[in-house]
Amino acid sequence: MEGQEHQSKSRVVKVDSLESWNFHVNQATTRGNPIVAHFSASWCMPSVAMNPFFEELASDFQDVSFLSVDVDEVKNSPNQRVAWIKADNTRLQPSMK
Repeated sequence: MEGQEHQSKSRVVKVDSLESWNFHVNQATTRGNPIVAHFSASWCMPSVAMNPFFEELASDFQDVSFLSVDVDEVKNSPNQRVAWIKADNTRLQPSMK
């Protein structure tokens, strides 16, 4: 319709549990897609500032799976979060200065 903005659906998948993480990682692995994960927190301004760039990357690279994890919203304890992140060979959580 004329005058309405076209809003595309985000390709970034919000992960909120270990089960969700495993499902999306397995799905991407089965498809042969690389995975880019953005670990963030709503109180971390550099992390929040990265969101639009992460969305742009997701729309530019259609053959890559983009996952977003708010570390404060994941239902597991901190030790469990570290365990499941390390289990998938994640080596570090980069930060911006």
